[in-house]
Amino acid sequence: MEKAIWNGKLYTATEIAKSSELEKSIRIASAQTELLCPDDECPSPILRYCHGEKKGAYFAHRNNCACDYDRYDKEIRPVIRKVKNMLYESFKARGFDVQPEVKCIPHHYTHLLLTLSNEKKVAIELGTHSTDACKLEHLSKRYAEAGIDVRWIVVSNSHSAIKEEHTYHIKRRSLNETKHRDVLIIDEAGTKIMQYTIDPNQYEFRNELHSSPNYPEIYSENGSLSELTFEEDELTLDGFYKRYREWLVKKRKAFDKKCEKLKEEERGAQTFQTHFIYSCPIWPQVGMKILHTQYGESVITKLEYRSNRTIITLVTSNGDVVFRVWETMLERNEIKDILKK
Repeated sequence: MEKAIWNGKLYTATEIAKSSELEKSIRIASAQTELLCPDDECPSPILRYCHGEKKGAYFAHRNNCACDYDRYDKEIRPVIRKVKNMLYESFKARGFDVQPEVKCIPHHYTHLLLTLSNEKKVAIELGTHSTDACKLEHLSKRYAEAGIDVRWIVVSNSHSAIKEEHTYHIKRRSLNETKHRDVLIIDEAGTKIMQYTIDPNQYEFRNELHSSPNYPEIYSENGSLSELTFEEDELTLDGFYKRYREWLVKKRKAFDKKCEKLKEEERGAQTFQTHFIYSCPIWPQVGMKILHTQYGESVITKLEYRSNRTIITLVTSNGDVVFRVWETMLERNEIKDILKK
């Protein structure tokens, strides 16, 4: 164990080992059974201090017992402990009411517990890709019963783009079940934070979903520990939700503009279809094979309608790609034959 209480004060084994004088006092206190477990509910609270040449400094119960803090201390991974301490120091330095390793639900130590200005309590739990669904559900239920909000932060060095349907459960759960459908990820060094949120809207035109590389399904930003704060009672990067909403507005405007362009193309297609019915003996189609006077055998692979003209994309037998105006080809008798309609 890392912590013990002596004369009403909390000590850590790591700090004790750095001072010869302090370690001497702690060893004497240990021999006199004065070191106590920090868990008030521990059934056997007497601890001993250990430090030798093979193992680093630590505390241990004199008698084996079912101690919640002992179990927590053994289970917590070094990287989680490190990130938890860095988050604690960051929140504390900025004046937040924050407590580390608090037992606020039965038989469990919360990594960090913050009390907001409105007296609302928020638990911060750190997890990794291996944090299983049972633990997530169990703790979430216990926090809800205690009237405490819980915010999970994922500790991971992976900052590649997230796909909601192709990621670890701890991330996917946050993207679907949190208030703002977002997830916070902090790297193992504790220096970089990524925040992702999923756009719940569908961008549909003529019963077909549309996407854009400029506006992906998931919006993301990165920041540092000092940028973590609370907005709308939610843990977030400073200003993240405001910037996300502005991004959504831009995304919607870009989609509406795309829809108008598609409607124009439809209107152009209808106009030209009517025009060809009365004035054009041949109506071009994708897949049509023609014999061109200059390019030889060619296949129409695409049609576009622009300013009262039909722009076609031709792929020649040599594999060259050529762009031509269909009406001009007809007027100049460039089409020798229709090989395949």
